[in-house]
Amino acid sequence: MLSALIAGALLTSSVPAAAQPADAEARRTQLFQEGRRLADEGRWAEAAERMRQVISLRSAPKALIALALVERELTRHLEARALLTRAIADAQAQSLADDEVAAKKALAELEAIFCRVELSGASSAPELAVFVDDQPAVRIGDAVLVDPGRHVLRLEASGRKPQREEVTLAFKQKVTILVGLEPAASLAPNSSTPAAPPEGGGPSLVGPLVLGGVGLAAGAAGAVLLALGAADQADAEEQCGGTTGCPESVRPLVDSGANKIIAGDVVLGVGGALAVGGAIWLIVELAGGGSTEGAARARPGGLVVSF
Repeated sequence: MLSALIAGALLTSSVPAAAQPADAEARRTQLFQEGRRLADEGRWAEAAERMRQVISLRSAPKALIALALVERELTRHLEARALLTRAIADAQAQSLADDEVAAKKALAELEAIFCRVELSGASSAPELAVFVDDQPAVRIGDAVLVDPGRHVLRLEASGRKPQREEVTLAFKQKVTILVGLEPAASLAPNSSTPAAPPEGGGPSLVGPLVLGGVGLAAGAAGAVLLALGAADQADAEEQCGGTTGCPESVRPLVDSGANKIIAGDVVLGVGGALAVGGAIWLIVELAGGGSTEGAARARPGGLVVSF
């Protein structure tokens, strides 16, 4: 069938050959003869390129069928199917009954050897959209037609989470995948619905322990500052010799000691408050088992203890 169709590819056209420029027709004939020779030699990729050039100069249903048969040999079945569909439409438009019959026969034979991915459960998603390698899929019912090789299928439907499947098919092979699109609501929790607190949990001790630890650390830092300030003042008094008329060179040491004592007082006070707050929070947690009736909570304005 292939050689017969290629041999007749130039015999029928939507535009009479005589209406075409002589040089274009001569070039078309040359390309056709090259394509036919390359096909006879099994050099299908080169034959396909010549036939595409033939069609670009002047299309005809038989030329489309011939190119489709070459594409079939290259296992580019989807491209062949598109060419045969076009050949059928052109033959019908030009009332070329024989070409229409030939194109439909070639299409039926092609679809019989197609690799297919059967979609089991597709009826559960009436608005199912299928993509193969990010392109809209060619489907016949619940079957997706693909060329031999590895492909990535993506299934989508309104209100459903997309489903991704990878398949690898050999010549004429068929596989089945189960359509299991999950509701889109399962993608993420509703941000407007607060998460329910854990049930049956014990008291949370992390917060009060951390707060108390920070308080103790601050208190220790304050005590160190107080000790350093007192040491500076003691050194100043020693340099003054116990008199009130100290030399001016001692003043920086006196000021440094005073500043450290003031800072130490402040840090020690803050540390004490944090430690006390942590202790109260811990008591509340231990007594109330983590209930919200009595709790200590950190807020932008400070620690809040409520009962």
